[in-house]
Amino acid sequence: MRFQIFDPSIVYDHLGEIYSALVVGSLVFCVFLYLKGHVAPSSTDSGSSGNQ
Repeated sequence: MRFQIFDPSIVYDHLGEIYSALVVGSLVFCVFLYLKGHVAPSSTDSGSSGNQ
């Protein structure tokens, strides 16, 4: 049986690159959410309280 749309071995060959892109993308997304929470929160129930 053979897939007609694409060859699944391409995904396997590039699995390290896919994982790296996911890790970097997740890190960028988390930094974005952190900064948004401090700079432009969507409600008054968020932000920094100043406690250590």
